[in-house]
Amino acid sequence: MNRRLLVSFRLPDGGSPERATDIVIAERKFPRFSSLSEAIDSGGYRSA
Repeated sequence: MNRRLLVSFRLPDGGSPERATDIVIAERKFPRFSSLSEAIDSGGYRSA
C-alpha cells in the first residue's frame, strides 16, 4: 500500500530538492523521527 512512499525514502545523503515533498510526507507519517536519515538509521521506515 505504501510501496511508493517507501521507495521515496531511498535518498542520497542530504536528499534532493525535488524530493522535499516526500520528506514532508515521511515526517508526517513518522513524526517521532526528527530527520529522514534518523528514520532510515533506526529502520523505522520499514515498518509502514
